[in-house]
Amino acid sequence: MIITRIGDLSPLVSLAEAREWLHVDHGDEDDTIRALIAAAQAHIDGPPNIYGRSISRQTLRLDLPGFPRQVRLPYGPVRAVTAVKYRDPAGEQTTLPEAGYVVAGTILVPTGSCPATACRPDAVSVTYSAGYEDAEVPEVFRLAIRMMVAEWFNNREEGTDAQRFEVPFSVRRLLGPYRVLG
Repeated sequence: MIITRIGDLSPLVSLAEAREWLHVDHGDEDDTIRALIAAAQAHIDGPPNIYGRSISRQTLRLDLPGFPRQVRLPYGPVRAVTAVKYRDPAGEQTTLPEAGYVVAGTILVPTGSCPATACRPDAVSVTYSAGYEDAEVPEVFRLAIRMMVAEWFNNREEGTDAQRFEVPFSVRRLLGPYRVLG
């Protein structure tokens, strides 16, 4: 199983919001702040992250070696499945019609018998949209990003790269209840 995000994330925290949170009233640090916003969001939003969830709207593609009985679509909430494609034994790509599967929450189940597929790790590809609408994003995720940006902004000279970009304990505690296990 291989999960890939298609396209870039839309920032959940604006430069102006981050500057206000940091008490920065000049533009000298804007490039650094933008980079920190992107890094913080990447830590908690969509693949790969330890929370198992998509926050901002994004398109994901799940590649599988064949058709299983059911597929758990990771990094929900799942908004819609846009395509299920497969490669037949000859390697030709075909789109499975919408009547060929049903989706319930984060579970996709093929209906009827599944077609034969090529022997390859991406024989079946499920493309879907995931994440919250902007107005639905729980504020706790925006707060976590602002907290991470502040931590990294204020402590950018200390420690190794791994230590500098570690998720602060307070953020891990804040987001713990939102972690999807399994």
